[in-house]
Amino acid sequence: MKFKMFAGAAIAALMTAGAAHAQSGHVGVGFQTADAGGGSEVDSTAVDGAFLFTDNFQVNAAYASLEGDADAWGIDAFLFNRSETGAFGGFIGYQSLDLGGSSTADGWNIGLLGQMYSGNTTWSGQLGYADTESDISILHLDGEARHFFSDNFSAQANLGFGNIDISGGGDGDFWSGGVGAEWQFTGAPISIYGGWQHVDFDGGDVDTLGAGVRWNFGGGTLLERNRSGASYRRAVPSFFELLVGGGNSNYTPR
Repeated sequence: MKFKMFAGAAIAALMTAGAAHAQSGHVGVGFQTADAGGGSEVDSTAVDGAFLFTDNFQVNAAYASLEGDADAWGIDAFLFNRSETGAFGGFIGYQSLDLGGSSTADGWNIGLLGQMYSGNTTWSGQLGYADTESDISILHLDGEARHFFSDNFSAQANLGFGNIDISGGGDGDFWSGGVGAEWQFTGAPISIYGGWQHVDFDGGDVDTLGAGVRWNFGGGTLLERNRSGASYRRAVPSFFELLVGGGNSNYTPR
């Protein structure tokens, strides 16, 4: 319980400090349900934030409460270079899952990202590696196309492939994919989003549905946020994010 209170307070403090000092960004709350079939379902509530501190440095933080007395939190940092035609850079992250008692699982991620801007469509790709303290590693390649039908309405589709290597237990391949959308109210810095993500393992799969609301600060439309604001999300998942977060780093479908 003390760990959960500390983790929640730390994420809340980071979000407060980030909103106070960042050039731009967003904070929000999301709800999701992950269904692994056979009656196995996990619901969760998450708070998350993304903060652009300089033109080429962004920090994300997220905290999720899962049913069954489990909690997860994570933090990611992005260093990148952005121009009028696209962007490239890298990221590093740390995540932790607390299952209650003394049962925890910690992990980290590292990877590369790239983007290309083509009219109102942003094409993105990420290649990353994740490792957990339980000797489970993941190599993952993810691609996304996000189209802006207007400056404040976007829809995206993503597709990824990966490999899970369990020390002493062999390895297996998986693929992930999904769709989502986000809309910002005219004249107000509030946006709503929703999405579906699917992960297919050797011998099983997980479907995740979710929705949420964000407060966007620093001004601008969703298109402007995508091209010059705090727009990056780590698509490379840790092992437990594959199981309870639909393969998405912020614990909510993107």
